[in-house]
Amino acid sequence: MRESKGQVFNKNYSFYGTPYLSAYCDLKESDNLIIYGHNINGGKMFGALEQYIDKNFFDRHRNIYFTTDRRRESEVFAVMCVNIREFKYWKFVMARDEKDYGEFVEKVLEHSLLNTGEKPKYGEQMLMLSTCDNGKGDDWRIVVVGKEI
Repeated sequence: MRESKGQVFNKNYSFYGTPYLSAYCDLKESDNLIIYGHNINGGKMFGALEQYIDKNFFDRHRNIYFTTDRRRESEVFAVMCVNIREFKYWKFVMARDEKDYGEFVEKVLEHSLLNTGEKPKYGEQMLMLSTCDNGKGDDWRIVVVGKEI
C-alpha cells in the first residue's frame, strides 16, 4: 500500500491537504476561531493569504466568509507576519474576561502589518486564518484576522 500525504474532502482527493479548525475551538463559544491551512506555492490553499500583506489587496478583500451550520462573515482588521515563539496567538481561544480579550486584541494590533484603526469589541468573535510564512522559516506564520460582522 502506498503512503499518501494528501487528504480526502467531499469524496475528492487533494494533495494540498484540507484547511481545518483548531480542535480547541468551539464554533458557538470560542472568542477566537483559528483555521489552519497549508501555504502552497502559486497561491493554492492558504498560500493566497500572502497577498494580504499588500495594502491594495487588503483594501479590496476586507470580508472573509466561513460556512458551517450557517454562513459567517468577518471583516479583516489585522494581518500579522509573526514568529510563533514570540506571540503565541494560537493559544488564545477563549478569553477569561473582558480585560483578557482586550489585551489579546492589542497584542494582535501590535503585530499587525496594517493598521485599520478598527478592532473587535468584547463579545465579538474573531476569525484567524493561519499559514506558514515560507519566506521566513519554520517558526513564522502569516495570520489574517477578522472580526465577526
